[in-house]
Amino acid sequence: MSKQVELKFKKLVKNAEFVHADLEYHQELLPEAKHEFFKVVNDIYQSLSPEDRKKIDDFRAEKMQKALDAQTKELEEVGEEETEEELALEKTEDISASEEEEEEAVEETEEGPVKKKAIKLLYRKIAAQTHPDKSEAKKLSSKYTARRIAHFKRAQKAYKEKNWFVLYQIAIDLGIAVPQPSKETLEWIEEDIKATEDVIKDIGTLVVWVHYAGGDLEKEQALRSYFLQSFGYELGQIKFS
Repeated sequence: MSKQVELKFKKLVKNAEFVHADLEYHQELLPEAKHEFFKVVNDIYQSLSPEDRKKIDDFRAEKMQKALDAQTKELEEVGEEETEEELALEKTEDISASEEEEEEAVEETEEGPVKKKAIKLLYRKIAAQTHPDKSEAKKLSSKYTARRIAHFKRAQKAYKEKNWFVLYQIAIDLGIAVPQPSKETLEWIEEDIKATEDVIKDIGTLVVWVHYAGGDLEKEQALRSYFLQSFGYELGQIKFS
């Protein structure tokens, strides 16, 4: 491993740890943000005149009916498509073995065989130490067992999401031997940082988060936007205590 790869790896790991901590911050506060926002929405709704509340109720009922109609139509179209597919399958033979092999090769190329193998190896090492049955078999303390199970659940989620970095973090925490950094692992961490930042960005644009984290102007804009889009109602002056 070159000095450049080693130093860049350390830098990326710190960056990744930071964005994951930032994501955890957003995810843990999001329920509180939702609670506060909808409490304010309800307080404003209750302060409106009976006539305005009826307008909102009628708008929401109409909007809900349209959504149900659209869902029903979509389900009907899906049913028709499935029927057409069944008829088509009756007229054709199963996909040949060569075509199946070709599809599998494409899937493996898209995901990356090296990354796929590395993820699977890390996950198996973690599962060998943290699977609930393993912890019970070793008769560990309840506190230690709970920690191991938490690691196992986190590893399961990371494995499903094909997240090499999170599995790497868990392995390091458990004292599991991990491979030396390479150019490939640098790319995987960079991919993870980008994906994590995108999730944080998505949370940051939610109306409940804008209201929660912003000042009075942002709060007012968030509430106005929500009432207009969700209720078809334009708010008057909003006072914040």
